[in-house]
Amino acid sequence: ALASADVVLCTATGAADAAISQLPLFDRAFLDEASQATQPNAWLPFLRARRGVLLGDPQQLPPTVISQEAKREGLSVSLMEAALAAAPALSTMLTTQFRMHGSISEWASGAMYAERLVAHPTVKAHTLSELEGVRDTADTRAPIVAIEVPSPGGSGWERRDARGGISNRAEADAAVAHVRALVRAGVNATDIAVISPYAAQVSLLSLLLRI
Repeated sequence: ALASADVVLCTATGAADAAISQLPLFDRAFLDEASQATQPNAWLPFLRARRGVLLGDPQQLPPTVISQEAKREGLSVSLMEAALAAAPALSTMLTTQFRMHGSISEWASGAMYAERLVAHPTVKAHTLSELEGVRDTADTRAPIVAIEVPSPGGSGWERRDARGGISNRAEADAAVAHVRALVRAGVNATDIAVISPYAAQVSLLSLLLRI
């Protein structure tokens, strides 16, 4: 089946699988999220193709390398970063983003992309208040909101459970209150994502949102 396929999809590591290595060379290999792959891993698909294309954003997540010694020796430098440094003229930057309000992307554009990143007109000024069935409120009109959660004496509300999990009830309450305000304004609950880097905080948020 693979021998007759026009396109083969696999991970970078999967490109070294016997089922792939037995196939004739591909015309091109495309490595998506190339800035997150270590160089040894990134080379695997390109060994199976006449030409290679790296796609990704070196300003985002780098390769995950746990060993500090390996980092010092350069393993955390992706093939994409190395290629951009060696041959910048061969790169093409996509300068239009279609995901977020212009007020949000402006910071990234100035901080990391030399003001070259712009928002497409369809999202540049788009807010929740423009969605069908959503009322125009302060919460739905604002493209980005910062909610300060002060703590007594600046000591913080963070807590650690017996397993070391980190949670913050005050911040969870603030996030839940904002979510409920959006839902009351007409935003579908299934269109709202609440994200936390801590598993214990995710559990707390999940509990509070079910109440």
